[in-house]
Amino acid sequence: MADLRVNIGKLAMKNPVMTASGTFGYGLEFQDFVPLDEIGGKIIKVVPRDASVQVAENQGKTVVEALPESEMAGVYMDLACKILAECDMELPPGQQESA
Repeated sequence: MADLRVNIGKLAMKNPVMTASGTFGYGLEFQDFVPLDEIGGKIIKVVPRDASVQVAENQGKTVVEALPESEMAGVYMDLACKILAECDMELPPGQQESA
């Protein structure tokens, strides 16, 4: 079998096949069709382009710091929560009400 390992920066994956956010569910729905442990990676969130990112960068801050009530801050908080869930972790106390 061919060696399909790839590196993206420091991220090492078995192969370049990745699931797309919103189209693969939790993966369990596809376990009868593809061995889930053979998938290279899982995309859990798409972050859209938004001018608020540049506004925050111009202030030397993150979007969550500069524009905490913005839609984009919500996108980043949702991404953070999804990453933590993938790692079986939770937001620290005091951060949960803003997520």
